[in-house]
Amino acid sequence: MLLLLAALGCSVVAPEPVQPASPETLDALLLRLEEAGQLAATDRHGALDAWNIARARFDEQVEPGLRATSDPLEVTATEYTFARIHRELSQGRDASAEIEQLAQRLRPTRLATR
Repeated sequence: MLLLLAALGCSVVAPEPVQPASPETLDALLLRLEEAGQLAATDRHGALDAWNIARARFDEQVEPGLRATSDPLEVTATEYTFARIHRELSQGRDASAEIEQLAQRLRPTRLATR
Protein backbone atom coordinates (compact mmCIF):
# COMPACT_ATOMS: atom_id res chain seq x y z
CA MET A 1 0.00 0.00 0.00
CA LEU A 2 2.82 2.36 0.85
CA LEU A 3 4.46 1.68 -2.52
CA LEU A 4 1.19 2.44 -4.29
CA LEU A 5 0.90 5.78 -2.53
CA ALA A 6 4.52 6.57 -3.34
CA ALA A 7 3.95 5.71 -6.99
CA LEU A 8 0.87 7.92 -7.14
CA GLY A 9 2.75 10.76 -5.52
CA CYS A 10 5.48 10.55 -8.14
CA SER A 11 3.07 10.50 -11.05
CA VAL A 12 1.39 13.80 -10.21
CA VAL A 13 2.37 16.43 -12.74
CA ALA A 14 2.15 20.06 -11.78
CA PRO A 15 0.03 22.15 -14.13
CA GLU A 16 1.89 24.40 -16.52
CA PRO A 17 1.91 28.06 -15.49
CA VAL A 18 -0.57 30.22 -17.34
CA GLN A 19 1.13 32.52 -19.81
CA PRO A 20 -0.19 35.98 -20.67
CA ALA A 21 -1.52 36.42 -24.19
CA SER A 22 1.05 37.36 -26.79
CA PRO A 23 0.92 40.81 -28.39
CA GLU A 24 0.08 39.10 -31.68
CA THR A 25 -2.91 37.35 -30.12
CA LEU A 26 -4.21 40.61 -28.67
CA ASP A 27 -3.68 42.41 -31.96
CA ALA A 28 -5.55 39.69 -33.85
CA LEU A 29 -8.41 39.76 -31.35
CA LEU A 30 -8.78 43.54 -31.53
CA LEU A 31 -8.47 43.52 -35.32
CA ARG A 32 -11.29 40.98 -35.53
CA LEU A 33 -13.45 43.17 -33.30
CA GLU A 34 -12.71 46.23 -35.44
CA GLU A 35 -13.74 44.18 -38.47
CA ALA A 36 -16.96 43.26 -36.67
CA GLY A 37 -17.61 46.92 -35.95
CA GLN A 38 -17.14 47.84 -39.60
CA LEU A 39 -19.53 45.10 -40.70
CA ALA A 40 -22.27 45.86 -38.18
CA ALA A 41 -24.24 48.30 -40.34
CA THR A 42 -24.11 46.27 -43.55
CA ASP A 43 -23.65 42.62 -42.61
CA ARG A 44 -24.94 41.81 -39.15
CA HIS A 45 -24.24 38.08 -39.53
CA GLY A 46 -20.68 38.77 -40.65
CA ALA A 47 -20.22 41.12 -37.72
CA LEU A 48 -21.44 38.49 -35.27
CA ASP A 49 -19.24 35.83 -36.88
CA ALA A 50 -16.22 38.10 -36.42
CA TRP A 51 -17.27 38.75 -32.81
CA ASN A 52 -17.58 35.00 -32.18
CA ILE A 53 -14.06 34.43 -33.49
CA ALA A 54 -12.72 37.22 -31.27
CA ARG A 55 -14.61 35.90 -28.26
CA ALA A 56 -13.31 32.36 -28.79
CA ARG A 57 -9.75 33.69 -29.03
CA PHE A 58 -10.31 35.66 -25.83
CA ASP A 59 -11.72 32.64 -23.99
CA GLU A 60 -8.91 30.33 -25.11
CA GLN A 61 -5.85 32.55 -25.22
CA VAL A 62 -6.39 35.74 -23.24
CA GLU A 63 -8.79 35.08 -20.37
CA PRO A 64 -6.70 32.38 -18.62
CA GLY A 65 -3.79 34.81 -18.31
CA LEU A 66 -6.10 37.57 -17.11
CA ARG A 67 -7.60 35.30 -14.46
CA ALA A 68 -4.13 34.37 -13.23
CA THR A 69 -2.82 37.93 -13.03
CA SER A 70 -5.77 40.33 -12.69
CA ASP A 71 -8.38 41.20 -10.13
CA PRO A 72 -11.55 39.13 -10.64
CA LEU A 73 -13.61 42.32 -10.96
CA GLU A 74 -11.38 43.46 -13.82
CA VAL A 75 -11.92 40.14 -15.61
CA THR A 76 -15.67 40.46 -15.09
CA ALA A 77 -15.62 44.02 -16.42
CA THR A 78 -13.74 42.84 -19.50
CA GLU A 79 -16.29 40.09 -20.10
CA TYR A 80 -19.11 42.61 -19.65
CA THR A 81 -17.50 44.86 -22.27
CA PHE A 82 -17.49 41.89 -24.66
CA ALA A 83 -21.21 41.43 -23.97
CA ARG A 84 -21.89 45.12 -24.68
CA ILE A 85 -20.02 44.85 -27.99
CA HIS A 86 -22.17 41.84 -28.90
CA ARG A 87 -25.35 43.74 -28.03
CA GLU A 88 -24.41 46.68 -30.24
CA LEU A 89 -23.36 44.46 -33.15
CA SER A 90 -26.47 42.30 -32.94
CA GLN A 91 -28.60 45.44 -33.25
CA GLY A 92 -26.55 46.77 -36.17
CA ARG A 93 -25.25 49.70 -34.15
CA ASP A 94 -21.81 51.26 -33.91
CA ALA A 95 -19.72 49.43 -31.31
CA SER A 96 -16.54 51.47 -31.74
CA ALA A 97 -16.74 53.02 -28.25
CA GLU A 98 -17.10 49.61 -26.62
CA ILE A 99 -14.31 48.15 -28.78
CA GLU A 100 -12.03 51.01 -27.73
CA GLN A 101 -12.92 50.38 -24.07
CA LEU A 102 -11.95 46.73 -24.50
CA ALA A 103 -8.69 47.73 -26.17
CA GLN A 104 -7.94 50.02 -23.22
CA ARG A 105 -8.69 47.19 -20.76
CA LEU A 106 -6.36 44.82 -22.59
CA ARG A 107 -3.49 47.29 -22.97
CA PRO A 108 -1.99 46.62 -19.52
CA THR A 109 -1.96 42.93 -20.43
CA ARG A 110 -0.34 43.75 -23.74
CA LEU A 111 2.38 45.87 -22.15
CA ALA A 112 3.12 43.17 -19.58
CA THR A 113 3.86 40.66 -22.34
CA ARG A 114 6.58 42.75 -24.02
